[in-house]
Amino acid sequence: MPTAYASDCPPVIYTLIARCTGGQPMQRSGSDLTGDVVCYNVYETRDGKYMTPGALEPEFWTAFCAAVGREDWVGHQFSPAVPGEPAFEQVRALFKTRTRQEWREMLSGVDACCEPVYTGQEALQSDPVQALHMLTGGEVLAPVRLSAQPVRPPEPAPTLSQHTAPLLAELGYDATEVARLQRQGIV
Repeated sequence: MPTAYASDCPPVIYTLIARCTGGQPMQRSGSDLTGDVVCYNVYETRDGKYMTPGALEPEFWTAFCAAVGREDWVGHQFSPAVPGEPAFEQVRALFKTRTRQEWREMLSGVDACCEPVYTGQEALQSDPVQALHMLTGGEVLAPVRLSAQPVRPPEPAPTLSQHTAPLLAELGYDATEVARLQRQGIV
């Protein structure tokens, strides 16, 4: 299966997701929350790292625009994030003017839903992951656990169609019928 990446998103993020789910990275599709608009995208910084605004709500986009001194962008929140689109090119150029750390410092305390994008290794070493004790035995645990719940590494996510045949058998399909459905691409 070919792998598709958002134009500016580092492949390591998709690789980490694929590793954790035991499958291939997700393909992008139109109109979902995968970076199709200016206010919800991944932008490269001057040092080759990345920041991502997630400012879908107008108050967050307005706060971001005010923080960067570009109130004229307020009405362009949902402009398409495609090369050649003026709003997209302007926001992209703006993020290239500072390093990721400079952006973090500048936007610290600004309620703009704009955060750094970490590599897989950086994310695993981040303060939240460490504070929540999410690493055990080389596995990443869920950040929320019940106090009576034992701490144990998660089981790998099933691969695509891994449980199809057993489920169909439970529903009364015999092995021949399941094989036929698989050959025809139905399941």
